[in-house]
Amino acid sequence: MAEVDKEVVETHPTSISIVSVPDEVDAGADMALRINVSCPSGCDLGGTTLKIVDSQGNGIAEAVLPPPEEAGNEIAFTVKAPAEPGEYKWAVSALPQAMEEISHEGSSAEFSFTVKLHTISLSVWGVSSPIGRGEKLKVTVGGACSANCSLAGLPFSIEDAEGEQVAAGELGEEVLPQTKGVYWTELELDAPMEQGVHKWVVKCNPTDLEMPHQWKPCEFAFRTTMPPEHTVTVQVFDLYTELPLEDANVMVGLFRATTNEEGIAVLRAAGGKQDLCVSKQGYDFFQTSVDITGDETIKVELMLASLM
Repeated sequence: MAEVDKEVVETHPTSISIVSVPDEVDAGADMALRINVSCPSGCDLGGTTLKIVDSQGNGIAEAVLPPPEEAGNEIAFTVKAPAEPGEYKWAVSALPQAMEEISHEGSSAEFSFTVKLHTISLSVWGVSSPIGRGEKLKVTVGGACSANCSLAGLPFSIEDAEGEQVAAGELGEEVLPQTKGVYWTELELDAPMEQGVHKWVVKCNPTDLEMPHQWKPCEFAFRTTMPPEHTVTVQVFDLYTELPLEDANVMVGLFRATTNEEGIAVLRAAGGKQDLCVSKQGYDFFQTSVDITGDETIKVELMLASLM
């Protein structure tokens, strides 16, 4: 009886290596992975199916390895991170692949990562300080999420140093131009009647957001003074040329302004003795004391700074 030839099929092992995986990722955010699958004999493993499963064996993602000329036996996965913060260990497997002459065994590798809470960064800017006692204090409150969540409508409160709420509001619907996900709103608050430096704090309430968030209070400070009852016009000139100096910094007491192209700065100031300071790059610093008794115009001449 004739002997029947049997086709011999070689079996090759495969190995998986994790090229890149983030150590930390925000809850529910996209997580980018890169996986390499190889055969010791240098075989073309294009078409091999790869699966990612969690620690319970539940399927997370599945993809087919492209031809090596396209990606060099590497494949990129983008998967959603779990919604719950914590430590995670997942596994990626290359399924066995049978071909006419060569079959490839399956292989797997584990990888770990940490899922963290989204972080809201609060900020305050544009604080109108100093401000007269009891006057309207203008501030801008902003917030951004580390995972770029929408914070439109996020409720927040402002408390004084004693923890008493002085204002409440919500972030606006629009992102601040030229920023990455900063939602913001402007407020007018009643400045305290007590004269001095005040430290207030902004807090938020993210409980209605889809993903869990953590946040830190944002503190800001401002100074209240006697209400500025007089208008002071300061004219700044070059001592020798007598030409007006633009962009000079003028300070009367705690109130600041910058001169225009005509060398003029107009400030509101409280009555009484006040320090008048004027500075401009390239000129000597000027300081004197003035007694403000009404609306006044003051002329200041600056001397060019000496070259050392």
